[in-house]
Amino acid sequence: MYAFSHSIDSGKTQEADETLAQAELVCLQSAPNIPAELHTSFVFGNALVRRDPKAARFWWNRLQAQKPTRFNADYWRAESALHWIEGDLDEARTAWEKSNALVERLPQAGAYDFSRYCCSLLLRELDLSKAA
Repeated sequence: MYAFSHSIDSGKTQEADETLAQAELVCLQSAPNIPAELHTSFVFGNALVRRDPKAARFWWNRLQAQKPTRFNADYWRAESALHWIEGDLDEARTAWEKSNALVERLPQAGAYDFSRYCCSLLLRELDLSKAA
């Protein structure tokens, strides 16, 4: 997942797709009970990088089956990405606002800047979808 994040951060969409596929395979074959919080990247990646609503929903359902307890910025960003890719722009915007409010309160540091960057990528897609 670090390689996936690096690819997103570097704007390397094809590489992000490939590293996401590798991480999914490892998860499904070797680590089927990962914590709910780790599923958020799979939801976000399948929506934003792959534009695959079925895969995003698959990972969202797995996340929910783990009964998440941390509703942090990553959780709300994943929910926003899911709603966006499924075409529910109002719900996507509501979840994005929750995610963005949380990341804006984080300190100015690398990992948190990446979270803000991911929110900005998703906002761009929300705005483009609304304009269309």
